[in-house]
Amino acid sequence: MRLFNPRIDEWNACFDFVLSPTSEAARIVAKNDIGRATVTRLRMNAPHAVRARWLWFLTYALESEFLSD
Repeated sequence: MRLFNPRIDEWNACFDFVLSPTSEAARIVAKNDIGRATVTRLRMNAPHAVRARWLWFLTYALESEFLSD
């Protein structure tokens, strides 16, 4: 199975972005075979990636909150 190609594939057709505040995680969930192959091969939900994604989300959310004042 081929991997996701942003030039020909649509992100929303292949993946969902799932936030889990209780576990402080931000995971990528595959929606089809291309998404599953990509998530697995690129280890998109490895612990370090999930944690980093969560921290990036928090940083952006806080930045947006302060900039909107």
